[in-house]
Amino acid sequence: MQNLSSVRFEINRKLEVNLELLGHFLPPSVTDVDVCAIGGPEDGQRFLNALATEMKLPRLSSFSITVGSRPKKDVGASVSRVLRSHQGIERLTMDIGNSHQIHEVFRLAGQLPRLRHFEMCNYDGEALSLDQDSFPALESLKLASASHCLDSLLVRVPSEKITRLEMTVEDPLPASQDPSATPLADSFRTIGTFTHLRVLNVHLEVEATWETIHHILGCKELQTFVITALRGSSLELQESHLEQMGRAWPSLKTLRLQLHDSDAPETTYLKLSYLRVIATEFQNLRTLSIKFDARAASSSQFSLSDSTVPAQYSLQKLDVDLSLIDEEGLEVVGRLLASWWPNLLEITCRYYNLSATHWSAVQANYRSYISQDKM
Repeated sequence: MQNLSSVRFEINRKLEVNLELLGHFLPPSVTDVDVCAIGGPEDGQRFLNALATEMKLPRLSSFSITVGSRPKKDVGASVSRVLRSHQGIERLTMDIGNSHQIHEVFRLAGQLPRLRHFEMCNYDGEALSLDQDSFPALESLKLASASHCLDSLLVRVPSEKITRLEMTVEDPLPASQDPSATPLADSFRTIGTFTHLRVLNVHLEVEATWETIHHILGCKELQTFVITALRGSSLELQESHLEQMGRAWPSLKTLRLQLHDSDAPETTYLKLSYLRVIATEFQNLRTLSIKFDARAASSSQFSLSDSTVPAQYSLQKLDVDLSLIDEEGLEVVGRLLASWWPNLLEITCRYYNLSATHWSAVQANYRSYISQDKM
């Protein structure tokens, strides 16, 4: 036990917290503590209080607390004690609901001098009031189902240090007739000031337009962009929007566009012409995930002798998701992809894609398509 570094505790209604026994599982070598309290609050609070006052963990750098009961029990005061006692925490994950002490918890988290990664889940309370100099060392922020604290957190993190941001927006925010003047637009406007952001992962289940999110073009060093817009979102991207992205993000290596994530008959698929724009504008792309319509009707607009798109040799993986393709358009699409991305190594699709057999054929014949284009 003396070399133990990581521990996870699940505290339920059937477990009495024995502090003497607990000490055997928390030697001074522990750096990572993960607590899941799924029972009554008393045992969870006893454990957290012991962690704050009685357990000597001088090397603790990662702390995760999840309250699994519904409704969530209030452990905010106990979490605050832990944060006060362990100032060396570098990674913090919290899913504690709308604690009465939540403002104090956030304030203390923001004062941790070494905190580099902060993750907050399932908070639907009021906006937070944080100190101006909060989160001085933060590099990575993940907000899942925490829409109401989105902007109040984003405006307090150091814009010059943040390199990774993941956020899920589910709860409707106050609406406005002007899509560029909503709280969500304000959040994206703040994100646009993160000059060294490398990874941006956005999951939308609310109304949003390009006018809402276009501020992210200010993240000039972006290398990974993932956007998922589910049925609750009306987000639509035009070819001109992709052109702007390609020009704003010359270093982008991974692009995942999961718009209207559904295989329902009314689902709108991107046109094959969108891929031509991506091939033209994103010159360093290595991984692309996109859902589009590649059936003969949509590919007939292309000529195989069209040389307007120079070959891009960087792309190695194409995930076509639930993209549509039929037997009539199979060779045309295969040869188009081969002319745009001759170094492509892998084409994948969802296992229940009705076009999976055709996409497998495109993958199997890819080398021959390249040879035909060279003839």
